[in-house]
Amino acid sequence: MHYARPIPSAILLRFLAAVLLLGRMGTAAAADSPPRVFANPYAGVPWAETQPIRANLHTHTTYSDGEFAPHEVIDLYRQLGVRILALTDHDTDHYDTRPAILFPWTQLDAIFEEIKDGPNPSWLRQGQRFGEFTGPWENRDPDDLGMLAIPGLEVSRPHHIASLFCTYAGNTTSEETALAEIGRHGGIAVFLHPGRYQFSDDWYLDFYRRHPHLVGVEVFNQNDRCPEDRKLWDRLLHRLLPDRPVWGFVGDDMHVTDHLGWNITIVPLLELTPAAVRSALESGAFYFYRPNTQMAPPSLQVTRIEAGPDRIRLEIAGDVDAIDWITFDPDTGQSTVFHTGPELPMDAVPPSARFARAAIRGPRGTAYTQPFAVGVSP
Repeated sequence: MHYARPIPSAILLRFLAAVLLLGRMGTAAAADSPPRVFANPYAGVPWAETQPIRANLHTHTTYSDGEFAPHEVIDLYRQLGVRILALTDHDTDHYDTRPAILFPWTQLDAIFEEIKDGPNPSWLRQGQRFGEFTGPWENRDPDDLGMLAIPGLEVSRPHHIASLFCTYAGNTTSEETALAEIGRHGGIAVFLHPGRYQFSDDWYLDFYRRHPHLVGVEVFNQNDRCPEDRKLWDRLLHRLLPDRPVWGFVGDDMHVTDHLGWNITIVPLLELTPAAVRSALESGAFYFYRPNTQMAPPSLQVTRIEAGPDRIRLEIAGDVDAIDWITFDPDTGQSTVFHTGPELPMDAVPPSARFARAAIRGPRGTAYTQPFAVGVSP
């Protein structure tokens, strides 16, 4: 039988001293490292006093390649409970006839008279004159409808870009020119359905770093025709946060009935004004909802978000199956669910994470928050 030789006491003492020293060094290092903290895009929302207002910021009419006349699109969205609406027709489909956005709603009849004899060069119309397939148009007063009309346009070559809150008319083949002009006109911009293109992550990052009014990227379009867009969003967030947020936008991109009512932006507001809506879109104080059934109303509502430096807690009205917390894992190069539940403590967040965002799943649809950046305390 063999017995292990005892460790000499001097060696044992040196080993124990080294362990104690390393322990003290680790504790000191932890104490010297600033704690990680959450940034809360909803920090300024007085939840108890706001109303959840529905919005759609990407849709089309017969001013470009849509099926419905402008007043019909307005009426359709009002029937769905949408109160904030941007008519974002393609600049390429009307610019030669009328180099201007489709705005205001109170002058739709006059706009039709202006364009009815002009050609529409869209892929759908094949150069038909506007008066051959649409019109006359009827005016709509957003105040009478209890709605807010957001001036908008879809710049449509090559990468499509939503131009919102300004009168920029488009007609450029350069994304750089489009973004510069949207900024010069005082608008905000969103990259639309990036999954339709083949641009690199670095291509997008360059624009986000240089154009502060480029506030977001579309992550749901129509009935989720570009599902890879959320993965791109997470990759961009991982490389830009905590310093430069990119908010997730959704849009029906409605051309025909099959596109209607798939994506609902929800803005918690004290008052329905352009300034309040714009402030929410710029700061990320909004969320979005995807119904499982087309045109179904939201079955979930975010009623409060409490976020301190080291903890986030969501309060949700409606039936909830699960709340998944998502980030980007640089080791796998993939988006990943790393935690579940209404409360997220910082110690549950992976050390490599630069953000966390929530997907709130219910039996009839899913709500999604904006990302909470993860940084270090100053």
